[in-house]
Amino acid sequence: AEYAFNRANALDPNLADNHYHRAWYLALFGKMNEAIEEHKLAQELDPFTPSQTAWLGELYRWVGKYEEGIIEAEKASLMGERGDFDYAVGMFIRGRILIDQGKVEEGLELLKQCAEINPFWKYPGYGGSLMELGFFEEGKVILKELEQMPPNDWFDLFIGTYYAHLGDYDKTFEHWKIDNEAAWFPWVRVMFVPNELKKDPRFIQLIRDMNLPDPAPLEYDPEL
Repeated sequence: AEYAFNRANALDPNLADNHYHRAWYLALFGKMNEAIEEHKLAQELDPFTPSQTAWLGELYRWVGKYEEGIIEAEKASLMGERGDFDYAVGMFIRGRILIDQGKVEEGLELLKQCAEINPFWKYPGYGGSLMELGFFEEGKVILKELEQMPPNDWFDLFIGTYYAHLGDYDKTFEHWKIDNEAAWFPWVRVMFVPNELKKDPRFIQLIRDMNLPDPAPLEYDPEL
């Protein structure tokens, strides 16, 4: 992957998508200073594609730079086709930041609105946050909905995450398999899951089976 990113950059250093995807490759390994700088370059090269801006806000959230994250998420939301704050990913990230800041009710309401605009975000956003916050009865309603849908890799990723927050790790690993093709599945190494799960030998083995380093804290120096 590193070779491919570098080769693409040599061929065209102004290819925003190359810098965007390399940013998330770096985030997968917890290299947050480099990931943020790479993402900022993608945004600079392509300032009017919402994903280049919204997901930069998510990286800021990961390292606790909430004000910066809100700014980027709001920029992305204003690019949405429906106008003010209607770009779903920007809303998702704003909602998650508000929850991290302790503004739980406001954050959940925004995530609910996000799901109304794009139903996909109901599962990692609103439902996932309910589970993470311990609102299990409400979260189980959405879990049941997920389990009744035709199986796919994305739903397996979300269902496993819900069970992780419920503390049912056996159910988590029933749904998390090495052949899961959901685009974000490898990023369970650094996101989605409670820290306690990361100590489970089955989780460590899953990460090793994906040829990734063992789980470790994010690397970030706010002075850089």
